[in-house]
Amino acid sequence: AKSAAREWPELRVKCVDVDPEIDLKRLVDEALMEFCDNDPTIEVGFTQNERFKLDLAEQTVATADLSGLRLEQDGVLLVTGGAYGITADVTRAMAEKFRSRLVLVGRSPMPGDEPEATRNLIDRAELRQFLIAEARARNAKIKPAEIENAIKRILKDRQIRENIAAMRSAGARVEYHALDIRDGDAFGRLIDSIYDRYGRIDGVLHGAGVIDDKMMREKSPQSFDTVFETKVIPAMVLSEKLRPESLNFLVFFSSIAGRFGNAGQSDYSAANEVVN
Repeated sequence: AKSAAREWPELRVKCVDVDPEIDLKRLVDEALMEFCDNDPTIEVGFTQNERFKLDLAEQTVATADLSGLRLEQDGVLLVTGGAYGITADVTRAMAEKFRSRLVLVGRSPMPGDEPEATRNLIDRAELRQFLIAEARARNAKIKPAEIENAIKRILKDRQIRENIAAMRSAGARVEYHALDIRDGDAFGRLIDSIYDRYGRIDGVLHGAGVIDDKMMREKSPQSFDTVFETKVIPAMVLSEKLRPESLNFLVFFSSIAGRFGNAGQSDYSAANEVVN
């Protein structure tokens, strides 16, 4: 709803949260008033006697004190999305600090060694030039979108290899599972197997996420589901499967888009607000 308000600023959008015991006539009157006045507030709440809304307050955030964070060297850290992106950066820091066992879960298959032909091509321009020349040598039709996707794949595979190698170099024991975590049953079985093999899960970082930005009028249900479910389904499975008595910490990576909405990110905003 907050994303809709950004995509259609001329539209009146309201989310009204009500006490279930509220008098029906008052609820009707208040709801009609919300849509008739000029208050741009999207989220409001009603109790029997009062109206509430959210306000922003500036706050200074102190440097986080992680001295109480515990993860023994034989401890187990489960990470979704931990081989790539910002989650991988955090996981690498954790590997250096604790040198524990890391169980990484990602959608991408674990890449093999990079072919010799592209190994020394550092930037996108060099890779693009090579892939175009290769396609011409095969008399293949050059499709720019396919070339760009191939470049993305090469660069992402490099980061996955580099991140996992760095974690191992830091002294962590790393295992990587290629898994679509939108498959809740498969993800649940993986969690069960970790408990069966190691008897513990000490910490969890749920950082997996995908974006497929499109305005609502252009967004397909399939695209929405992919973005939404990648965040939400694993969070639900973790809440059902984890054993709190042996868990030291649990971190969900969210986005400011969940709090404020964002044009073109109705799915990502909704997913992060569920996680919140």
